[in-house]
Amino acid sequence: MSIQPHTTVAETVATHVGAAHVFSKYEIDFCCGGHHTLEQVCKEKGLSLNKLQAEITALASTLSSDDSPVISGVADLIARIETVYHPYFQEHIPPILALSDKVARVHGALHSELNQLRDLFHELADRLTDQYNLEKKLFFPLLNQLLSKEKSPVSVVSETGESLEKILQNTRLFHKELSSYFDNIATLTNTYSPPEGACRSFQALYAKLQDFHRKLDGYRDLETVELFPRLIQSINS
Repeated sequence: MSIQPHTTVAETVATHVGAAHVFSKYEIDFCCGGHHTLEQVCKEKGLSLNKLQAEITALASTLSSDDSPVISGVADLIARIETVYHPYFQEHIPPILALSDKVARVHGALHSELNQLRDLFHELADRLTDQYNLEKKLFFPLLNQLLSKEKSPVSVVSETGESLEKILQNTRLFHKELSSYFDNIATLTNTYSPPEGACRSFQALYAKLQDFHRKLDGYRDLETVELFPRLIQSINS
């Protein structure tokens, strides 16, 4: 499917591998805002439609090429998650937790949303920590063994109690759950815009949450848009 001005964001993500990464780069919403056309989002963001089309097409071509195993290989995608996203979450979750506690304690009486914000991030942090530990200790080692033919899909069931398809389905649901958490956080923070006169800690919390949200989107896209389809294709080939 060729990319046209009237093509929607959602259609582009569904038909062009890597499109989600380009959209994330330009902060284009391809989830709730996926019904907008490329022409509409380019006008809204002040982007060149031709440039956006070219970037998406070039990346999709590269990722789909059998001659680019470093970029498209499943093992490399897993390695990227383990070396980029897992360490980021491990490093940044504790200070954000501490900062959310501090800001809620100091300003929660006047800004009740900070108490909800603190509770939401604590819940999200627990879920995310459980997930990346599961990936690191069980899921990804099994996937690498599947790819190297050391294990079969049947052995995944015997070791985890779930089929590979079920594991992938649960991980997709996990990402939807995290997206829901951050939709609520974005609403509570007025899209990460601190109130006038907010102290430095207040401002720092919102900035850190916004950066974390962006990183979480990249993590989701890499797993659900890039890794899982390629994983299934590799195992079935």
